[in-house]
Amino acid sequence: MAEHEIFFEIKDLVVKFGRPGRAFPVVKGVNLSLERGKVLGLVGESGCGKSVTMLSSMGLLPQNNCEVSGSILFDGQDLMKVAPKDFQKIRGKRISMVFQEPMTSLNPVFTIGNQLEEMLAQHEGLKGKANKDKCLELLSLVSIPDPESVYDYYPFKLSGGMRQRVMIAMALACDPELLIADEPTTALDVTTQAQIIELFKDLQHKLHTSIVFISHDLGVIGEISDHIAVLYAGYVMEECGVKTLFQNPLHPYTFGLMSSRMGRTLKNKDKLYSIPGIVPSAENMPAGCPFAPRCARAGERCANAVPPLREVEPGHKVRCWEVAGHE
Repeated sequence: MAEHEIFFEIKDLVVKFGRPGRAFPVVKGVNLSLERGKVLGLVGESGCGKSVTMLSSMGLLPQNNCEVSGSILFDGQDLMKVAPKDFQKIRGKRISMVFQEPMTSLNPVFTIGNQLEEMLAQHEGLKGKANKDKCLELLSLVSIPDPESVYDYYPFKLSGGMRQRVMIAMALACDPELLIADEPTTALDVTTQAQIIELFKDLQHKLHTSIVFISHDLGVIGEISDHIAVLYAGYVMEECGVKTLFQNPLHPYTFGLMSSRMGRTLKNKDKLYSIPGIVPSAENMPAGCPFAPRCARAGERCANAVPPLREVEPGHKVRCWEVAGHE
């Protein structure tokens, strides 16, 4: 196995929503890559295209009002060319996803055991005692206490953190090669959030699973990722290694996300910074850089043309006219 083997790669991905002839792009030429056994962090505000990018990789976008183009390479295979029937053999087995809200992702009328059993029966062919034993093993793997009892619980009997652990157990049921975690710590208290992050780090270390971790929180992303891509309005605005991003952030949007974090001391009495404005909608996108209306550094060129994503130093790409060395 090559030391830096690119295992998962998205090339020129464009996703549009709307009816034919009036479809608006929400993901615009995204290029991302992930090495085998590493963690790629996707960060940005809600509505920046993070989840849509990864749902397209799972083949889970609606067919009736969505146009997808580009290529999504998984272990050398272009998922965009895989027939829906064949995709069923990949989704859930080789690629799994932990969805954003565990309460709506789990079926309320089936027990935890029923839902885990179905996954194992469909993809692994396990039945009877072998199936149940594997279910209990998975619940133990994600540090759920008393898995025998939880196996017979309905989702409403579990806390948000426990439901999230069940979702992670389901995603890991078939030993996937790629795990996509879509904001798995959102709406959890800080203690449970820290436990979930540690769980992902531990699982990645033990199982050597490649992970795409989506969050709007740079602090969370920084805890787990090897490489980070900052998304805004469907564009990759900055991309580099995790240490580089925190030591030398270049894009004004990345600065804004950094300043908005809660990691301050009690001595800091200033009001918590908030990036002015909101993410533009797909129907009302600015003509130039999508971040220009919210950016204090924006110039005339920013309002008229979208800057390309360029490498300004080895391994560090940024999409901004005002960054030194961008040209």
